[in-house]
Amino acid sequence: MAPEPPHTVTTARQPTTHHFLLVTPVVTGDSVDASQPAGPVQPTRFVSRSSTRAQSLAYRLVARPPAPDTGPPPPGPSGFDVLAARTWLASIEGTTVLTVECEARSAELEPGGGVELELLEADLTEFATRVAIDVLGCTRESVAWVGRYALSDPPAGWLGAETVRRPLNGSAETAIVGGWGNGAVTGWSVLDDGARGEVVRGLVDAQYLWHQVDELSRRSLDIVRGFRTPHARVRARDLRRVQRAVEAEWTALAQHHAAADDLFLNVQGVRRTTALANLEAWQYEDVMARGGRRIADAHDVVSRKRERFERRYQSTVEVVLFVLGLLTFVEIVLAAISTAYSGPVDTVPGSGVGLFAWLRSTSSDTLVLGTAGLVLVAALLVVARRRT
Repeated sequence: MAPEPPHTVTTARQPTTHHFLLVTPVVTGDSVDASQPAGPVQPTRFVSRSSTRAQSLAYRLVARPPAPDTGPPPPGPSGFDVLAARTWLASIEGTTVLTVECEARSAELEPGGGVELELLEADLTEFATRVAIDVLGCTRESVAWVGRYALSDPPAGWLGAETVRRPLNGSAETAIVGGWGNGAVTGWSVLDDGARGEVVRGLVDAQYLWHQVDELSRRSLDIVRGFRTPHARVRARDLRRVQRAVEAEWTALAQHHAAADDLFLNVQGVRRTTALANLEAWQYEDVMARGGRRIADAHDVVSRKRERFERRYQSTVEVVLFVLGLLTFVEIVLAAISTAYSGPVDTVPGSGVGLFAWLRSTSSDTLVLGTAGLVLVAALLVVARRRT
């Protein structure tokens, strides 16, 4: 009797599930009436480790429930289905920072890094972009970027080499890991809703400040690129336009410094730790110094062009005044000749002596030609001096 073939036991493959927090700054326009003067800053004080006295970074964090379930969306190129759990909105000075808590599921194997990980990152970025368009009614171009934070064990290769890890609440079980593009929040499941809200606020603060730095950098770069021809003549209208742009950048830089100082001086607890860990990972201090230096360079170039324009204008005024002086000299000579011949011509003014007698006795052609010669010599001397 032939032995029975062994039974093959098949086990269902468990789906791969990851939880993420996606944070994206979106340009939505000015939400503050700049024509109204700002009120005086009211003094506040810390009453606990989680309290804040922020002024520039004072905003209302609005939590929104997920949209009604219409069925899972089709998987992206990575093979993951991404579903939103809830969103938060924070609007600060014309920028809305959207935060999306989501879950990514796939029946496929865990991404092994490389192309597979990049496909997952692209799917998460596209998902956050679509949520921003749906929730805010903005354009795709208004979405600056998407910061991706793993809330569970991240896939292999999720975190890069340049990361900053800071514990939350003084416990090693919970921590924020800041990184370039990708980050992580460990122990998210053990945090209560209040602590989770503080983590979200810290991410909002960091993304808002970084978005401001990015805007300052791009606008100042546009100004500097306008000076590619160092010795090109600049029209007064263009110079005034560039000068106004540089002054606007100085104003924006001062406002950014106020917001950054607000974080450093008036925010504490989990929110502060989260924001500073991300800014440190992004090398905020170095980038901010470079942006400020670029604006200072642009201001210096504009000042030098302004000085050169004013020198050229002053030189033009000097030439005009010199020409008017020469014409006045010619007019004086002609007036003197006319005066010498006024009255009876059969008698010599001054009893035959004096300037008018000499003018009457000298040929008028000679006087006019001599005056023209003096004017020409003076003009040549001025031109030669300007060239040297």
